Amino acid sequence: MSIIHEQIDAPEPKVFQQNPDAWIKENIHRDQVSRIFIPNDKGILTFLVGLSHQFKGYPFPRVVDVVQIAKKLIPVAIQVISSSPLRYFLLIGVLLPRFIRNKILIVLFDGLIEFWETILERYYLEPHRFCRSAREIYRLGMIAKERFPKEGIRIRRITLTICMFWEFDNSYRYRGQDIFGEMDIKAFKKNPRKEVCRLLDILYEREWGPEKQGDPDMGIWGKWKRIRKLTPIVFLIFRKELQPIFEIIQEADLEEFKLDEGDLYLCAVRPDYKFQGRGYSDRRLERLKNDKSPQFMKQQIEEQLQTVEIELETHKKKIEEYSKEVARFHQEIKNEDNLILKLEGAKGQLEHLLGICEKIIKEEELYHKEKKEGTVE
Repeated sequence: MSIIHEQIDAPEPKVFQQNPDAWIKENIHRDQVSRIFIPNDKGILTFLVGLSHQFKGYPFPRVVDVVQIAKKLIPVAIQVISSSPLRYFLLIGVLLPRFIRNKILIVLFDGLIEFWETILERYYLEPHRFCRSAREIYRLGMIAKERFPKEGIRIRRITLTICMFWEFDNSYRYRGQDIFGEMDIKAFKKNPRKEVCRLLDILYEREWGPEKQGDPDMGIWGKWKRIRKLTPIVFLIFRKELQPIFEIIQEADLEEFKLDEGDLYLCAVRPDYKFQGRGYSDRRLERLKNDKSPQFMKQQIEEQLQTVEIELETHKKKIEEYSKEVARFHQEIKNEDNLILKLEGAKGQLEHLLGICEKIIKEEELYHKEKKEGTVE
């Protein structure tokens, strides 16, 4: 029985990490996923049928659903706080003593973490299995943990939460990678608020979808607009509190975040966002050219061949197992035949001895009878 059947209620990533081969065998549909590559050191790579580039990570269905539920609180909170009355009410925070502001912030922060951790904790990936950009986020979180050991537990909890959101929501992950690619680290060091607002303006501009043609306050388009409104206020109130975060961000290796060739290939079919400022038609045409190239055709054939070889090897192993079982049964039958022969021989010997015993008993009975009658001396 496979580990999947033994732990049917266990969270998918945990089961996967305990026995990847068993999980893949039970859960992967070969018509959608040609194979999953699990490097020894880090990451998970998913090779999708008909695509020339692999997807970083694997979207465990149950985890994707849980992450979607967990992150729903973020846009709701932003929408409430960014509404006109409450947005200006936040300015009162400037008048409060810093220790009170910090206490309020910590209480709200811990409440959010507790809520998210309750939902996500049982689904956490091991940090080295996150995608490349999520691993960089985790690295930055561990730097913060070392610098602020008293807050180590809190920092690790929020770091894992951010990594889970980043890993299992590729819509926001790809947008985040695109914006990190636009980040000017020198400008950020000089004026974090100005650089963050500039990046949010780029996000707002590059969004493209039904929201832009209808109500601009709806959908992702509206989320960036509300966040953009809140940003100057947040920087004003919590400027000193945010300074350590800014210093950690300056440690980031932006190359780990930037969209690479594979990411851009997968993003090419997303019409809702202008990655690298390029329109959907332009990106889609480039991907079609890539898909029709001889190199891609060769890769497809190699992937199909590999899939056939995997299936062939699987069936060969099954035949070997069946052959071993048949050989074992044949040996058992032979052993049973030998045992039957031995038992039949023993039976014959016992029957012969029984006959002798019966003959002796009859002779003794006859002797005693004749002696009694006086016919024998």
